[in-house]
Amino acid sequence: MRLINLTPHVISIYNREGTEVLLELPAYPKQVRCKMTTDIIGYSQIDHNGKVVPIDNTLTHFDDVINLPDPKPGIIFIVSKLVAEKMKGKRDDLRIANGTMRNESKTIIGCRSLGII
Repeated sequence: MRLINLTPHVISIYNREGTEVLLELPAYPKQVRCKMTTDIIGYSQIDHNGKVVPIDNTLTHFDDVINLPDPKPGIIFIVSKLVAEKMKGKRDDLRIANGTMRNESKTIIGCRSLGII
């Protein structure tokens, strides 16, 4: 079994205890994502500390998945949670980074497992 990281970030996979990096998977050069469309559905007048500003209210739709390779025997693709959710029930070769590891500044630095949506 081979893992391919289709996210725009390097993924470090740690052991269960989170003490050792087992694998580092490079970021994928072609962004795999969901096509996004945004519609303006109105606006709000916001009074923030005495300054009144109009701010658009929008509705965002996540549509088709873009740049997702076809399934390949022996390959597991790591994708974003959004991509995995859009493909739920259509593919069994997709995983997400799960059991995230964070550094002192709370930035995600890796994961301990791969999740199925």
